[in-house]
This record gives sequence, C-alpha cells and structure tokens, in this order.
Amino acid sequence: AIGVLFSLEGAGIQQISAVSALSNWLPLLPLGISLYLLGGGRDRRPREFLPAEVLHRCLVPLAMVCLLLLPVITLHDVLHLREEVRTAELADKEILNNHSEWLQQANAAPTAEAVRAVARRHGLELPVAAAEPVELSRWRLARTLELEQVRARKGTKLLSLSPYQRELLSLPRSGSTILMQVITGIGLLLLHRQGSREIRRHGLSISLFFRADPGGQRRRLSY
Repeated sequence: AIGVLFSLEGAGIQQISAVSALSNWLPLLPLGISLYLLGGGRDRRPREFLPAEVLHRCLVPLAMVCLLLLPVITLHDVLHLREEVRTAELADKEILNNHSEWLQQANAAPTAEAVRAVARRHGLELPVAAAEPVELSRWRLARTLELEQVRARKGTKLLSLSPYQRELLSLPRSGSTILMQVITGIGLLLLHRQGSREIRRHGLSISLFFRADPGGQRRRLSY
C-alpha cells in the first residue's frame, strides 16, 4: 500500500483504494506501539533498547503523517479523480449529442449518397453499394457511430468504474477514511505525551528510560 501511495503516476483509483484499506487498520497502530513500549525498560533485552527508543522518538512524526499528510493525499486524490470522472462523463455526453445531431442530418438526407456525404463531413467513411436504399445507409451510419462510441468508452476507464470504485470516491467514504487517519494521529500524540510524562516522572532521559527498571535502577549495558 505504501508503494502505491507514493507512486509517481498521480492519483488513481488503485491509489485511493490502497489508502482507504490502509486507513481502516491505522487505529491499531497506537495500540500496538503502546503494548510494545509498555513498562519502559522493565525486563527488556539489550537488543530491544534502541528499537524502543527510536519508536518513542518516531511517535510525533508518525502522528503528523496521520494528521496531515495522509488526509491531504486522500482529499487531493479523491477530488482530483472526481473531477476527472466528471470531465470524462461530459466528454462522453458531448460525443453522444454530436452523434445524435449527425443522425438527424442523415435522417433528413434524401438519398444514400447524401447520407454518405454527411458521414464524410464528420470524418467517417461508409461502404459504397450500387442502388443502396437510403434506409440502409442511415442504418450503416448509426451502427458506425455506435461502434465509435463503444471504442471511445473502452479507451476511458473512468467511464467503467465498478460500484465499489464509485463508492470509494463518495464524500461519506472519503470522510470516514480521513476520520480514521485523524483518530490514529491523535492516538499517537496522546501516546507520546503519556510516555514523555512517565519519562520525566522518573527523572531519566529517553535513552536511559528504556534501559532502566521502573524504579530508576539503571541496567548494565552490554555492547
């Protein structure tokens, strides 16, 4: 998910899906960290000293990522993709309107040659058949325009989003994702505040706190 999150390809539905899935599990992060740091240096092995200290020092940066970076990325990507979907839908509607107008011109054409002339004016070529009924030429034009629209829609993936993908772009779903991120950030800040208060209460530095018993008796370090 992190690799998708920071991809250089810009906002995409896969990126939004990855961020949404990641955010659903984010509230477990403060819980897991608190359980690992619980007890400070009590019964901690020497190889745990440095990871515990680094993890405590990373609480604030992690909180800022959850409170600021992830919500900004989520909001930017959702709004950007919603605008792209809207633009694609407007373009598709414009094509449909143009095709309807061309069909009206073809329906007003009296002969098959006149229908083919209408098609040529818009960059389309219809098969030429001797003594072809005008109705058949109109049908050929309608079929050609239908195929052109199908090809255009296949080339625009934003017009074929699944219900789940469209739900990812909804404002309620985006708000829920951002709420999970904010809750996680606040939890990390509270965890840092509580840990720092406990460290100050024992009169130790961060480094010594994870190398000492709660009573303040320093452990002998073995490096």
